[in-house]
Amino acid sequence: MSEYAEILRATCEARRKPEIAKKMSAYLKDRFASFGIKSPERRELQKIFFQQLPLKDPDFDYRSLVKELWAFPERESQYFAQELFAKQQKKFHHPDDLADIEYLLTHKDWWDSVDYIASTILGFHCKKYPEQIPYIVERFTASNHLWLQRSTLIFQLKYKDDVDFDLLKKQILTLKGDKEFFIQKAIGWSLRQYSKFNPEEVNQFLSEHEFSNLARREGSKYLNV
Repeated sequence: MSEYAEILRATCEARRKPEIAKKMSAYLKDRFASFGIKSPERRELQKIFFQQLPLKDPDFDYRSLVKELWAFPERESQYFAQELFAKQQKKFHHPDDLADIEYLLTHKDWWDSVDYIASTILGFHCKKYPEQIPYIVERFTASNHLWLQRSTLIFQLKYKDDVDFDLLKKQILTLKGDKEFFIQKAIGWSLRQYSKFNPEEVNQFLSEHEFSNLARREGSKYLNV
């Protein structure tokens, strides 16, 4: 275990709360263990932890540390890891980061990590390297992997009015027949978010196609329909 990983693990172990941990694990369907550190405390610990890291050093191998933290069983470790990746990505992004992003999306994957990674990390990557978007969308869609497919629907969530709506519509039509809850929810979520900036186009799109009740309800939430 690396020095920095040991520091974080020791810090979290000292704050382990078994009863809270049980509840936090149950919230995630008992897929992951937990230290029992709630979000406000975790964010405070994260600030302290990040201050101990050489974040400005281009030789600091933050990607390896991210992978190391990702391997820990407690879910808070993955939260620390994804926040670290997002923070460093803004300064040291690289077109080859896609492989690491895909790793994070497909390992210890559940909605709580995937939604952050897709909308924040993958979204940033696609902004920086838009030439990769067709490849990403095609590859992720063909994978038949739930969370990769969901990511193709929500990576533009933070793009505001800069969403490539033609791309989003095409992807929604590709996946709208999938009965998986998380796909239908993502369709509605992506439309709802874009409707804040272009309600007319979203309304027209919804009127032109059949959608599940869930997707339509979510997508039209901010529309006067």
